[in-house]
Amino acid sequence: MPKASYKKRNDGRFAVRYKDKFFYGSTQSEANAKREAYKRKLAQGLREEMLGVPFAEYAIQWVEIYKSQCSKNTYNAYVGIVNRAIDQIGDIRMPDITQTDIQKLFNSIAGMSQSTIKKFCSTINSIFEAALHDRAILQNPCYKIRRPDGPKGTHRIITAEERQLIHDSIDKHDMALAAMIMLYAGLRRGEVIALDDSCIDMEAERINVSQGVFFDGNTPVLSTPKTASGIRSIPIFEPLKKPLQAFSGRVLSTEMGGIMTESAFNRKWESYMVFLETQANGCHKRWYGKTKEHKKILSEGGKLPPWKEIFIRPHDLRHSFVTMLYDAGVDLKTAMRWVGHADEKMIMQIYAHLTDERETRSENQVAKHIENTIR
Repeated sequence: MPKASYKKRNDGRFAVRYKDKFFYGSTQSEANAKREAYKRKLAQGLREEMLGVPFAEYAIQWVEIYKSQCSKNTYNAYVGIVNRAIDQIGDIRMPDITQTDIQKLFNSIAGMSQSTIKKFCSTINSIFEAALHDRAILQNPCYKIRRPDGPKGTHRIITAEERQLIHDSIDKHDMALAAMIMLYAGLRRGEVIALDDSCIDMEAERINVSQGVFFDGNTPVLSTPKTASGIRSIPIFEPLKKPLQAFSGRVLSTEMGGIMTESAFNRKWESYMVFLETQANGCHKRWYGKTKEHKKILSEGGKLPPWKEIFIRPHDLRHSFVTMLYDAGVDLKTAMRWVGHADEKMIMQIYAHLTDERETRSENQVAKHIENTIR
């Protein structure tokens, strides 16, 4: 075997060649060690063209190849995950990424919701699984890496007071009917934006969902649901009957009657929260402590009633609808059909959570009863 030829460069480093590739080091031994490591990787089965590929390049290519058929929103969500990972490990070559690198990456999202953490970690794992099959790496560095903890079930059930405020807001705010429909029919935000009077059958007492809106940036795009289960018919329950009888056109729309943009929806929802909060407290927050009534209470040495914060997310109303179905004893399959879930896992999670919650409450009630009995 011919002896390796080393060449000292003008910058003082040594270079050694293997095939058409050069390896550099401050000493001949360092340059040789890099060359031998390269040869070992090839011998272990890694593809030569993959050895110098950094994570950023491979991950961007992965999104373009494997997620190109997703909806715009879903595709952008994957891009967001990849960009977050690139910020930390983007410059590291794929074969050089270690389990420690991945653990640090996963640790960086601690505190986010459990669902967000799961999506992030699963996406990174999928990237490395593809790299394994592409012979860009010898083993998946995500293997046995511990996911950080995060809060589970960030959506909540609205309170009885919040429910009454929504009822009382009918005909007083433009968002009120949409809120009632999400609360008593379980529609998603995009579904209620797409809803118009052609979807309402008052004779059969059904709301027929066949379209939804997703946003390309801020632009609303009307489309059919992602799955067949999204096309469904939901009973019109009593609280919706009177509001829907007087309804025509779109539930939500622009001033010209067009489909509402995402930013317009968000502004309208924020306005609605301010309206409900004002109704709950009897005045706008800027006037809290400044009204004649409040000034009188303070002048007499009294204390003002605590300010009631109202913060409801649109999906909280859908979550409350599922809870209502659970409380009414609606079976899982019917709940799935009305809510428009193809997979029963989501409904099962909510049902299981509610079961655990009620069991804990029952245990506490029995414990309190026993405590009062033996006194």
